[in-house]
This record gives sequence, C-alpha cells and structure tokens, in this order.
Amino acid sequence: MNEREIHDLDYAIVKAKDLKPSFTTGGTQKRTDMNEEQIKSIAENFDPKKIFGSGGFEDLPIILHDGQVIAGNHRIQGMLNFTPKSRYIYNKAIKEYYHIDLAPDELLVRVPNKRLDNTEINNLAASSNQGRFNSESDHAIAVLSHYEAKLKELDKKLDADNIYSLKNIVAKNLNFDKATHPNVGDSNLALLMYNMPRTKTQGIELLNRWQKAFSNDIKSYEKVKKMFVDNAGSFHNLIHDMNFPKVSLNAYLSDIMDRSFANLKNYQTTSESLKDLSEKFYKTSSLDMFEKSDQATSDISEILGGAIARFARFDDPSKALFEALKSDNIKKGLKEFKIADVTKDMFDPKSKEFKDIDIYDFTHYLLMVNREPNENNPVLNRLIEAVKDMQKESEKGIQKLEVPSEWGHNYSEFRGDGLGAINKLLETKKGFVAGAFYKEGLGDIDLVWGNKDYGLEHILKRREEQAFNNGINEAEAKEYAMSVVKTIPEVIDKGVKVERNGRVAIEYQNIRVGLKDNWKGEKLPNHWVITGYEKRLEDSESLYTSPLITKGETLPLNSNKPNPTTNTIKTQEPLSPLEQANAEKLAKLETEKETKAEAVKKLDFDEIKKLIDESPRTGSSMPILGVQNFTAEAVEYIQKNHKRIAVEKIEPSFAKDLQLKYPDDARAVIDHQAINHILKEHKNLAYEDIANYRELSKQANETLKLKDNQNRPVVASFNQINGFFVVVEQVSNAKNELMLKTMYKARGNYRDSLIYKKTLAKSQNSN
Repeated sequence: MNEREIHDLDYAIVKAKDLKPSFTTGGTQKRTDMNEEQIKSIAENFDPKKIFGSGGFEDLPIILHDGQVIAGNHRIQGMLNFTPKSRYIYNKAIKEYYHIDLAPDELLVRVPNKRLDNTEINNLAASSNQGRFNSESDHAIAVLSHYEAKLKELDKKLDADNIYSLKNIVAKNLNFDKATHPNVGDSNLALLMYNMPRTKTQGIELLNRWQKAFSNDIKSYEKVKKMFVDNAGSFHNLIHDMNFPKVSLNAYLSDIMDRSFANLKNYQTTSESLKDLSEKFYKTSSLDMFEKSDQATSDISEILGGAIARFARFDDPSKALFEALKSDNIKKGLKEFKIADVTKDMFDPKSKEFKDIDIYDFTHYLLMVNREPNENNPVLNRLIEAVKDMQKESEKGIQKLEVPSEWGHNYSEFRGDGLGAINKLLETKKGFVAGAFYKEGLGDIDLVWGNKDYGLEHILKRREEQAFNNGINEAEAKEYAMSVVKTIPEVIDKGVKVERNGRVAIEYQNIRVGLKDNWKGEKLPNHWVITGYEKRLEDSESLYTSPLITKGETLPLNSNKPNPTTNTIKTQEPLSPLEQANAEKLAKLETEKETKAEAVKKLDFDEIKKLIDESPRTGSSMPILGVQNFTAEAVEYIQKNHKRIAVEKIEPSFAKDLQLKYPDDARAVIDHQAINHILKEHKNLAYEDIANYRELSKQANETLKLKDNQNRPVVASFNQINGFFVVVEQVSNAKNELMLKTMYKARGNYRDSLIYKKTLAKSQNSN
C-alpha cells in the first residue's frame, strides 16, 4: 500500500462458488455501481497479460478467508462468468505463469498472510479502489472506510478562523501517515459522510443520483458538492455544539444535501425557489401536513435545503456557508432576528434561550442570514410563517404521541441521533426518545430509559452485574456497562434483522439488540422499541464475548510467532518456491473445504442431546457437535450425564505442530471430568464460559505451547478482557484429540501474572 503499510499475501486455490464479489455498500470492498462492460470483457475476451504479473492490486484478486473480496470484484465476477474460450485461456495462462493445473471449478487468488482487523481490511479495500472508482458513491464509500477509525477519535470542536484553515485541520487530524501530505478532499468528504444518518436518503448514494441528474451541467453539481464537502468541519462543529443541543442537524444532513441539489437543479434563482416554497407550504393545511412525522421531517428538510442552496449561488459558496454556520454568527443572528437570546425575556413567556432552539428555529435563521438590512420580502416572510406553523404542529404532534405513560418525557430533539439519545438518557436517567434510531426494513426504533426491568437502565444493570460477578470492581463494572450501551448505534447501523422463536433483533458480529413492536400487548406507534442487549449465544451472559474479543486483532491459534509485523508484499513469488509449496497449500485448502462441508447444521436442544448420547467416546466415528451447537445447556448436559463429545475439528497445520498422528482428522474434545474440575476449582466460571472456550482459544491475545509432566503437548491460550484475563489450557493425547484440560480467570494483566511467567518459561524450555 505504501512504505509503512505493507501486507504479505499468499496464493490460494479456491472453489469459484465460494467467492463473494459484491457491488453494494455492504461488502468488504464497498461498491454502489457495477461496470458491466468490464465484467463482460473479462468473461468473454480474457487477456492474461492485463492481470498476471501486474503486481499490486491489479494482479490476481485478493480475498479474505471467508471469500469476501478485498480487491478485484470485477475480475472475480468476470471469471465466474467465463465463456469456455476464456476459461481455456485462463487455465493455460495459470499453467504457464504459475505451473499449476486448476480444476474446472477452481480459481487462483491471493489471501492476506495474517488475519487483518476491520481497519486494515477497509484501508486495503479503499486503497485498491484509488484512482479507478466507477462512481462518486464508490469514492465516498472508500474514503469513509479508510478514515472511519480516525473519525471516531476526532475532536468534537475544530477551531478555525476561515474555511481554508478548517479544511486543513480536518485533513491533518484524519491523516494516518504523518510523513505524507494530508488529503484535504478525501478527508473532508469522509467526515461529511460520517456525520450523515444512514437512513432513507443515503448521503453516499445521492451523490451518484445527482451527478447523473446534472450530467449536462456538471459545474453546478460540483459547486453544491464542494460547498458541502468544504464545510464538513462546520457541520461537524454544529452537530456537537452544546450551545444548540436541540438542533440535531445530523438527523437531517443527508436530506438537506439532497434538497440543496434539487433546489439548484429546479430553480434558476433564489427568488423563484423562495416563491415556490412559500406557495407550497404557506397554504398547506397543517392538519394534512403533519399527519405523519416523516412528512414533517421531509418538509422542513426541503425548506432548509433551499436555504442552504442559496449559498451555492454566492461568488464563494464555501466561504459564505462557513460564515453562516459559525457558532458566534449563529448566536448573533438568532439575537438580531429575535429568534432567541442568551437568556429568556422575562416579559415574554414564549422567548427562547440559545440552548432551546430546534431545527425550525435554525431554518428560520438560515433563511434570514446574509440578507440586505431591513429587507422587506413578503415571499420570505410567508415562508418563515410557514416554518413557525410547522414548528407548532410538530410540538403538538410530540405531545399527542400515544406512548406508554410510564415512559415519561420524549426528548424529541434527539430523534434520529442514536448516540445523542443514549447520552441524553444517561444524563437524565428518565424519559425516552421516539425514533432515536432508524433501520431500513424496520422503520423507527424508540429508546426508553425504563427501570431495572426494561429499557436502557435494565441493559446497564445487567451488564454491571455480569461484570461485577466476574471479578471486576464496581467502578470498572459501571465503565464496562457504559461502553456496552455505546455500541448500540453501530449494531443498529451495521447489523441485520433476525427473527428467532418469534423474537426480533438486530445482529452485528457477536452482539444482538433485542426489539419489541408492542408494549404490554398494545402495538407501539413507532413500531419498535429496544428491549435488550445480548452477546453471541442466545442465553449467554459470558463477559468473554465482549466486543473486545474480535477476530482479526489476534494471532491465529496455530501461530508460533510473536505479535506480527508486516513485511514486504509478495505479489510474484519465484516459480520454484511456489511449485514446492503448492502441493502442501492445496492439501491444506482441500482439507479446510472438506471440514466446512462436514460442518454440522444448527440443531435444537433435543437434537443436541441425541447426538451427545449416541456419540462414541473416542475415534474417527465421533460426530462433530459444531461450535454453533456447543451451548451452555450442552455443557451442562455433558457434565450431568458423564458424556464426552468432539466440539469441532482443528486446523491440520496446528494438529501437526501438536504431533497428532492424523492431523487432517484431529478434533477438539471435551468431557464431563474437565467441566467438573473447572466448576469446582474456579467458581467464578460458569457453563456459559466453558461453552465459549474454543472461541477464546482461537482468538487469544497470546498462545503458548509447552509439554506437561507426561511429555504431552499442551496449548495455553491467554485472553485479556476488561481488566481481567482468562486462560484456556488444552492437551493433546494419543487418541488424535486436543482435550480441554482447564480454564481459569483472574484480575489484572495476564503478562504480569505468575501463571503466565511460569508457562512462558516452560514454553521456552520445551522449544
């Protein structure tokens, strides 16, 4: 990627059906557009010289181990669509370049040598797209992915005297590599996209739409886009400006940009725009207008978009909008236009302080700012009256919202601002936010403070108790619980809807946010409310499945290296080493594929018990239970019924390291004696924790190999989690198995512990 960010790649032969090219915003290499001509060219007229030997991203496609594409979506899609002629040319070229004979359903790709974390994957995918985006939206997605980790750390306030300074401050703060010059355009575009809600009008996708709409007037498109991108820092400052906490601009930002493009497209002048908006909204019946809250949002966004589009007609749009969005200038305007002041007017009960203004007051301000002094514009005045009417109806609508009375006050200013809603309820410890979140396919989702039995307080209390029971002190437990609830917005944004046993939830990675569409049997007006927060397994309360344990952050279990550093990328290995390694790699790949093919389906508990009961105690005829079926209930059943079961197969290369006789069929096994020992000797562990032992061993921060007193290979896996550490010990035996020996947990850093130091010393002596 560059001199400081280099990744080793290995060649891999894979089944074509296992590859997952994506041309949507949900994939690893996020896309919104597909170049069908490029795919057709590869499929029907494959030219190996355009790919093989090119080096870098242009060479063989790069994929993750699960088949997702990091680089080469179009190449892979073209290869999946090969005509017989192109397939013949491809196979022949593979033989000539790499000395490999491929089966008809196989392709040669590259995979990262080590596990990559999400940031590394996003950066790699984004870098692969640089300079060859198929659309504006692809560019926006790529830069958002690239800068996302830095965006989360960005200061809430960016101080700048002018627009040029602000843009550079954003770029400097988001720059990963301090030795290179910051990319001002990309970093500000990423910040703009980051602050937009992922709702009905996607900020990312509307760029494509409006670029096409302005195909005959691209200068106007660029003018609006540049004005918004240049002011990404201005919007960011305003969103986080505690002088105006109720404006909640981020909930409207994508709609505002959409309406600004539309305004410039549909009207030649600001006067025409004002006249049309005034006629449309001033004469509209408030009853009709506000029957649905979505319509109210749409209407105010249209007016606000028109107000901001006015700045695009200035000589320097970016500078003009920057000045209008400065906090001090907003205060000055609010006071001048008699919208709000530092303090309330004691003689006017309807007066407002700056902190009380909402999106309607802000729209009023933007319609008025930068006008001629004492300008008397009847059209503008009517539009402002329409905005005030909207505000009144909105307030009535909020009061009339039929929600359970015990929920308390609705903090409507945080509608569409999930994290803001969480912070508000944490501050007030009462009330709710209607429509705090929005999810495509579900609609609005409410967030309620509740009490110890439901809502946000319930989630907090459960997580605190869980942490406290696992040896964490009260202060650390509260901190842990707080960090948990702050992940809810990301889960809702990136997760998928799931339904199990009549329960609806949104799942992302190892987290599930539970939802209900009723309250005590009565349907809710907003349809959904958050009711729970669970980890990994349906009934698991284990702290070990914390978001801190994530794939990609740690070494694979079979690694005997220290924490890896990245070395030179190997895009073109000399043929002779590749030929020597090819047979071994093919065998490994085929074994992994066979293991996946044999994977056990998800079973219900009766099926799990039947499989455990009928399983032989040893040998290759032992069925594989499967990690997905190895639940807390299964662990308890194994213990109480004195059973022994193979949980899953282990990786052949790791089995070889353990000197197991048949590495391609080695199993991870657990029996009732190990469970008895763990529960008796380590009372802070439970069935749920034992059910997670394989994940802990595979995702460990560090894994040491040593020999026990009987000279058997032992694997000790150390996990650091939220102020305490967990150790999993497994031992290999003559039955071609890796047996769970014990688990234990203690507070502190595992590297400072006596058990780690002793294990490390034994490990070094063994080696």
